[in-house]
Amino acid sequence: MNETISLLLTVTHLESTVGKYIKEYLIIISKYTKPESIKTCKLLEKKITGKIKIHRQEKPCLGGALQEGIQLAKGKYILLMASDLETDPRTVKPMIEMFDKTDTDIVIATRWKNGGFRKYNPLKYVLNYFFKKSFESCMPLT
Repeated sequence: MNETISLLLTVTHLESTVGKYIKEYLIIISKYTKPESIKTCKLLEKKITGKIKIHRQEKPCLGGALQEGIQLAKGKYILLMASDLETDPRTVKPMIEMFDKTDTDIVIATRWKNGGFRKYNPLKYVLNYFFKKSFESCMPLT
């Protein structure tokens, strides 16, 4: 909703490292997206001609944005990225390389060592649980 520098960093990094693989960047904006973020989206649209598509979200909450994005996405593969650098754009190239090396349909990156929780701070675990639940209550499936 209010990402400018991190959105620029994400798209710029992707374009410079794996841009030849990317057919389209679909940027979902909501009614809460700040004007400076919309300005950044439009700047990217001009800078990367023909690859940037900006979509104004209609369904509510994060779940609505994800659902609309997946429905609008084109191509064989979809890459879901957050504009706040929570999803590290440096992981994309190794993910694409994994597709090239294997006969697989899905490649998933995780920040958890070996895909699970080990020695995770109990307070963070509880806080993350409630954070996740707050989004679930706002994510209609239809």
